[in-house]
Amino acid sequence: MKRFAASIEYYGTNYSGWQKQKQTLDTVQEKVENALSSIANEEIKVICSGRTDAGVHAISQVIHFDTNAKRFKKSWVEGTNSLLPNDISINWIKSVDDTFNARFSAVNRTYKYIVFNKTSGSIIHSNRVTLVKEKLDIDTMVKASRFLLGEKDYSSFRYLISLVVNLIFLDQISQGGPVTVTDKEVKRYFMTIPEAAQLVIQAGALGKDGDVFVLDMGEPVKILELAKRLINLSGMEFIDKNNPDGDIEIKFTGLRPGEKLYEELLIGDDVSATEHQRILKAKEDSLTEEVLSKYLVSLSEADRVGDVIALREIAEETITADVLKNDLIEGLEGIGLSKGMNCYISGNLTSLARTRLRKKSYWPTKCCSSCISSNS
Repeated sequence: MKRFAASIEYYGTNYSGWQKQKQTLDTVQEKVENALSSIANEEIKVICSGRTDAGVHAISQVIHFDTNAKRFKKSWVEGTNSLLPNDISINWIKSVDDTFNARFSAVNRTYKYIVFNKTSGSIIHSNRVTLVKEKLDIDTMVKASRFLLGEKDYSSFRYLISLVVNLIFLDQISQGGPVTVTDKEVKRYFMTIPEAAQLVIQAGALGKDGDVFVLDMGEPVKILELAKRLINLSGMEFIDKNNPDGDIEIKFTGLRPGEKLYEELLIGDDVSATEHQRILKAKEDSLTEEVLSKYLVSLSEADRVGDVIALREIAEETITADVLKNDLIEGLEGIGLSKGMNCYISGNLTSLARTRLRKKSYWPTKCCSSCISSNS
């Protein structure tokens, strides 16, 4: 097996981006892989240096692929080009070391964005530029562009168009400030609605009875840093002790009741991989149905006689998560058993088991008058 690198040029107007997709054959990767596979007389899979979106062009998209086929360089290039549509072309192909990876071996990538500022479009530049008819404020654009220079972390920018918080920030910036942040340390995970919907559907397809999945939300974003970036990208500077003459003040309003500084996706960190790279499965301790059914009988009996001590002992024996266990024990400390207390304990004991046991008639259809509706 030998590894080859190649440079591809393409006009992306007629394609749904680079990456191969199940629902369409109109992707650059699909066309390139099909042509290379024909020349090699075997299936070829390629890895690219960076994916491009629908309608985006490339002057030199670098890829690599592995093959057992032996061909002259000229045969690889000319043969592949003869099978490609006229808006995709191989610039060169050469053998490389097995350690070369088009994506991870890249030392730099260059992206060029051309804005055509005119009241009418251009025939010559059609589909190659972005037409903006309104008059542009070049001075402000140049000022804002300075904040893009150097090494930056842009991981949070893909969320900007989907988050309500950014719309609020942008509105506050447009009015001259202040931009309000609850706390300087508050962090949040962000995900677009399409991303969340796709991952939930895929997790449902992977799941078996009782599985608990955790979605990879990426790294949490510090809201204060997000506010600062939006101010800078608006061509302004935020006010702080190092820049008292800035344009926009950032005001801290304090956490709202019940609001946390950061979000926890999972209590504990025992997770395993699944077939999907962004879906993890939580490994949670659980009781067998036989053992759990005995505890539920004990719960019912303790409730019948009003034995709070017995309920506490059951909670300590069966609940492994310290957060839930402490909440339950604190709730039982010095409190007489109320009608709905056993429902609260049983529900926290194991909500997954409740559903599973009810299917097999282990779980009673009625615990007390206060939980008829929740268990019926």
